[in-house]
Parts: sequence; structure tokens; C-alpha cells
Amino acid sequence: MKKHRKSPAKLTVQTLGKTMVRQNFLSMVDKVAEEHILLEITDRNVPVAVMVSYQQWIALLSKEQAESKSPEDLRGSIKIQGDLADSNVAISKLFIDSAKKSAHELTK
Repeated sequence: MKKHRKSPAKLTVQTLGKTMVRQNFLSMVDKVAEEHILLEITDRNVPVAVMVSYQQWIALLSKEQAESKSPEDLRGSIKIQGDLADSNVAISKLFIDSAKKSAHELTK
């Protein structure tokens, strides 16, 4: 059985029986990787597994990890390197000094 439909993530889902997948395994792996489809594998028309590309797998893991982070999990994950106002003053000073140096060199 071979069916195509769109997943909620707007990816093409192809459904094949496990016998068909077993007979064409290498070409199915290539197709999933190249065309970024989801391959739903069935056993007697009952979904039993899904094959996804490595990129899709990483995206799913990243999304799950991001969604599972609670504010408590994020505590301590950000370090403040300095005050923004102090940084602005330092950058402004560097810019003014550079502009003065350039103006001095142009008037030589």
C-alpha cells in the first residue's frame, strides 16, 4: 500500500507496508534523506514506525528540548557580562578617540 498526504508540519508523508520497505530499504533511506519526506511504515495497515531524515530528527529533538525547558531549568544558563550603559560609554569613548585620531592624521 502506498499513500501520500501532508503532515501538520507540511511535510509529505508516504505510507508503505513493512514488507515493501524491507524489499526497498536502501532506496527508501535515500528517498527520505533527499526528499525530506516522512515514511510511515505499517503492518497490516496499522502504523508501527516512522522513518525520518537525520535533519528532521535533529529538528524534532531540538523542538522537544526547547519545549521541555521550564524557567527553573533555564536558571543560571545566562551570564551577564557587563552593564549595557557601561558598554555604551566604553564604545562611545573608543569611537570618539578613533575619530579624533583620524582627524589628526588627516590634518598632518
